[in-house]
This record gives sequence, C-alpha cells and structure tokens, in this order.
Amino acid sequence: RRRADDLFARITQTINEVDPFARVELRGSRASGCALFDADVDVVVEVMLTLEAVAEALGEAEWSRGAELIRARVPIVTGKDASTNLAFDVATTQDAARQAAHAYGSDLNDASFAQHRPPHFASTVRLCKVVLRQTGLGGAYGGG
Repeated sequence: RRRADDLFARITQTINEVDPFARVELRGSRASGCALFDADVDVVVEVMLTLEAVAEALGEAEWSRGAELIRARVPIVTGKDASTNLAFDVATTQDAARQAAHAYGSDLNDASFAQHRPPHFASTVRLCKVVLRQTGLGGAYGGG
C-alpha cells in the first residue's frame, strides 16, 4: 500500500507543478479498499490543462517510465512508475463522470462507496480477484 501511496503523491506533485490549482483524487480499487498488492493507481484530476499537457508532464517526470495518452471513449493518460513498476491511469473529472454514468448510471464516488459498503465487501472482492487471476480470467477485456 505504501508504494501506491508514494506513487499517488508523486503524480499529485507532478500535476500540481504544472497546474497549482489542480484537484487530484485517488479513485478505483485503491480508493475503495478492494485493491490487490499490484493494482494500478487510478487518479482523477480537475485541471484547467488539457489531458495532453498532463500526459507530457507525467511522461517527463524523473520517476516515470513514460506516459501515453489513450484516446478512447474515456480518454486517459497511462504510464508506469520506474521504481515500483506500478501502473497508473489518469482521467479528468469530466471524463470520469462520463465513465461513471456509462458504467453505473450515475456518478459513483469510490471513497463514498468504501464508507457505506457491506461488511467484508473488500475482502470478498479481493478473494474473487485472486481466484479470477489464478484461473486466467482476471485480465481486462481488450477485444473489439
């Protein structure tokens, strides 16, 4: 967990160096408490910058192995931390809201869900992730 927290801090610092007023939030399985040890770090930023500028700043950071802007339905900047090899994904608040509306029907806040979820939810989700990974079914769908 500390490695992911350190990576989130580096991402936040890098984005704030380019846009001091940017608001950076942790999202996804790390925010909801359902992450496995090697899960990526999902970040949402509210910035005045373009996602291209965010990608450039993260790609040039000394701690980064580079960053790439993926232009999909929900555009993201994806990259890896050079020291921990943890992956990260960064989206803007506008694009994250579009993704949440598509996936959930409304904007669902991961941290809010983590506070109001049923007991043992996170440990059950982590167990399911391990079983899916061991059976070869744990990867993200990448087809057409």
